[in-house]
Parts: sequence; C-alpha cells; structure tokens
Amino acid sequence: MLFTLTDQGRDASAVPRRHRQDWLNDRLAELTADERVDLLRIAPLLLRIADS
Repeated sequence: MLFTLTDQGRDASAVPRRHRQDWLNDRLAELTADERVDLLRIAPLLLRIADS
C-alpha cells in the first residue's frame, strides 16, 4: 500500500519539525564556543551510537 501526503498534510507535518529545529537552534546558541567545539568533536561518536 502506498500513501501520499497532500499539500495540507505536508504543511501540517512541517510544523513539529520546525518547532524542534527552532528549539535545538536556541539551545545551541546558548553554548559557549568551547562547548560547540566539544559537540563537533563528539558528533561522530553520537551518530555512530544512534546508527547502531
């Protein structure tokens, strides 16, 4: 069975995604430069864990 979203469905599904992106951007903006460097350093490890 194949489902296709309508334009209205696509718009509705974009709202929570946009909210999560805004939330994450706000949290990242609160970090110090050193904390951002730490995140860049550990990002590959976190992705490896998430993909396992």
